[in-house]
Amino acid sequence: MADLLEVQFMPLSAATVETLLVLAGEELALGRWARDALALTLPAQLTCREECAGLCGQCGANLNEDPDHHHEAAPDPRWAKLGELKFD
Repeated sequence: MADLLEVQFMPLSAATVETLLVLAGEELALGRWARDALALTLPAQLTCREECAGLCGQCGANLNEDPDHHHEAAPDPRWAKLGELKFD
């Protein structure tokens, strides 16, 4: 059974409400606001179960099958020209 989502509302000033909600004719367009509010409540990484390690964000490898999986960090572009040096 799905867990219920608890939503808390804070009082807003009239100026804040006007910037958050876009008027569409005489109706408030709440779709964009509701989508953003829902997206902010979701966890950063969705997993199938609590103990699941998830998938690698770079290559999609299953981190449950290879917990030591990692990628080399990209080299700092500020040092890239040093790679062109040739020593004889």
